[in-house]
Amino acid sequence: MKKFTLIIAGLGIATAMLPAAASAAPYRAGIERQIDRSAQRGALSHREARALRAEYSRIAKLEYRYRRSGHGISRAEARDLDRRYAALQAKVRYERQDNNRRPVYRR
Repeated sequence: MKKFTLIIAGLGIATAMLPAAASAAPYRAGIERQIDRSAQRGALSHREARALRAEYSRIAKLEYRYRRSGHGISRAEARDLDRRYAALQAKVRYERQDNNRRPVYRR
């Protein structure tokens, strides 16, 4: 009976970790794509795009370290990642709309 209880408890913990681990996923693809498209259209300068990509890379590396920590991503770590991705997304929106675009060279 104890084995059965431990198995059920383990499944409950594993199930509880799934939403926390998947919560940052929607931000990841969207932000990187947004930065690339905005840079291609000229809404971001080269310097702005490079800085935003570097910030994205730092957050992605942090997420990787959280996942590799042996116990998956805890709820606190998921909240931290969500907060960081949301802040980066806000930076992308701000930088796109600040009218600090690449120079247009006229001939």
